[in-house]
Amino acid sequence: MPSKMIPVFLVFIFLILVILLGGHYLVYKGFVTAFQIDNPNVASVLKSIYGFLAISYFLGLLIAHWSENFFSRSFYFMTAVWLGTSLYIALAVILGKLAYRLTELAGIDLSLGFITALLISLALFYSGYGVWNAFTPGIKKIEVAIKNLPQAWQGKMIVQISDVHLGHIHGKRFLHDVITRVNSVNPAIVLITGDLFDGMGGNFGYIVDELNRISAPQGIYYIIGNHETYMNFKKVLPVLAKTRLRILRNEAVMVNGIQIIGADYPEPGQKRDITQALALANPDLPSILLWHEPIRIKEARESNIDLMLSGHTHHGQLWPFGYVSLLVYKKYHTGLHTEGDFSIYTSTGAGTWGPPMRTGNKPEVVAITLQSK
Repeated sequence: MPSKMIPVFLVFIFLILVILLGGHYLVYKGFVTAFQIDNPNVASVLKSIYGFLAISYFLGLLIAHWSENFFSRSFYFMTAVWLGTSLYIALAVILGKLAYRLTELAGIDLSLGFITALLISLALFYSGYGVWNAFTPGIKKIEVAIKNLPQAWQGKMIVQISDVHLGHIHGKRFLHDVITRVNSVNPAIVLITGDLFDGMGGNFGYIVDELNRISAPQGIYYIIGNHETYMNFKKVLPVLAKTRLRILRNEAVMVNGIQIIGADYPEPGQKRDITQALALANPDLPSILLWHEPIRIKEARESNIDLMLSGHTHHGQLWPFGYVSLLVYKKYHTGLHTEGDFSIYTSTGAGTWGPPMRTGNKPEVVAITLQSK
């Protein structure tokens, strides 16, 4: 992690810890009330358990950074799953109290403990579904029309991969599954729009064989996202150099008559700007802009970009955070949007960050068929 990021990271950790400790304490109080636990010894044990669970994710982070082995990865995975599950257990306890009050008003004789137990069971089931869903990305097929599309690209398939987040949770097996899905649609070209890595570091030697499995005659192009800026990216460059992948850092390449423009994600604290990349665009030629975050859209449209590919948002990843991504990125937070000759697709991403769960949407590999406009 860059040294200038450490103070920001520590503040972030402190705020999250305050939220987690406070949230777990409220859940503890609700749990004790719902199940009428009046034995002080039992209550004390429960308080200790909830206290440990509140800080467990950050313990997992520290252990995973300190040593990478089966135990550290397993512990980190379990604590990350709990981080997501605790959200839904908290919602279950809150909704349990609300439902109990409503049943009282309706004259229905149900205990608070029964209602809370039922909702916690549903929360656990929903969380389990989220973990399964996170590791089974689908293939999202769309069509995009581009003006002056060269005949060589008519009807051809391009694949976008975004937000794989390789690290302590998503590793070789997950990448293998993603690439198997990529190859299943026989893409002409593969475009990776950032956050290939989670930013936590690790041994990435396995990516050489896996990335070289990609079958794309027109090449594989990759831009970095914000999570690459959280790691010592130079350490993975020798590994990436052994693959057929080409990194575009404010660069443009011509591929059979289409410009592929890669906008570099800035270091923390710098302005998120695509001016340098857009200056490379020839407005008279069809172009595809790779930019990790779905912002600066007006500039891209005014530079006559035909298709902009982004990721970053995960569509919130966990319900109800999709509403947060909508608030921040407006309609561009997910999916395809076409405005005149300009189109943008924001992918939900293939992997996960934090909790290895997807309850708000489906992870995806995006298969885009190009058509003439």
